[in-house]
Amino acid sequence: MIFPSTCGTCSAYCETRMFVTGIPYFHEVIVMASTWMPVVTAILSCSLVGGFLKKEKRLLCVKKIKDLSRDVIKSDSASVEVLELDLELAIVTTV
Repeated sequence: MIFPSTCGTCSAYCETRMFVTGIPYFHEVIVMASTWMPVVTAILSCSLVGGFLKKEKRLLCVKKIKDLSRDVIKSDSASVEVLELDLELAIVTTV
């Protein structure tokens, strides 16, 4: 689905594309993307449609360079920890 929208930077007209897809452990999500090239702005959002599955712990082992190019979606109620880097993305992190 494509619908009219406005740029978050300059308020100019742009189009937003939206679709529903399934992501493992999230049920269905709505993905929306707006792009406005004159100010090189791209906004992407992902919203949960259904409920969460039970709380689980997922371990990702990085063994190949290809593993580092993966997209990771974190819910607002989850945290991510990388022990080797002493890095923790807490609940409701926007980074």
